[in-house]
Amino acid sequence: MAETFSLPELKFHRNGHNLHISLHKEPDAHTLKSVSGLLTQYADPNARLFLDVRDLQSMPQQAVSSLQTILKESPMQAQSIYFKGPLGFTLASDGNRVLIVRSRDDCKKTPPSEAAQRRFVKREHKCKCGGRCGDKCCQVTGGPCCGGKGHHHHEDETQEAVA
Repeated sequence: MAETFSLPELKFHRNGHNLHISLHKEPDAHTLKSVSGLLTQYADPNARLFLDVRDLQSMPQQAVSSLQTILKESPMQAQSIYFKGPLGFTLASDGNRVLIVRSRDDCKKTPPSEAAQRRFVKREHKCKCGGRCGDKCCQVTGGPCCGGKGHHHHEDETQEAVA
């Protein structure tokens, strides 16, 4: 079961061995001490740390250097520390990673690429019977023809004309 801990300025939970910490306000000494305590208590050297700073626009240089020191002294390896959000570029040290997570609003504003649009184009019905049997003999889905009989309507018409 995931453990969750929340303060007005931060929230954390564990997902398996990974530790997720979200900072909601500019960290002060108390918040940084809480982050240090969380890392001491819950950090697994073989897992990942995700530090979400998407809600922060900036951070004073003293808080940046304090947070970097806390992360360097933690049992986490540098390549296992991920920052979420643009401020992560300021906070990251050598080996840390920064994830830029687009919001749903940004995704709605950006039109899909041409390749993505082509993937979701509705295809015409390619059935040889002209669509009279519905999707059952559609060459796109590969389903059985005409309710499982194994032939098309137009084949019936041809056989009747020959007979």
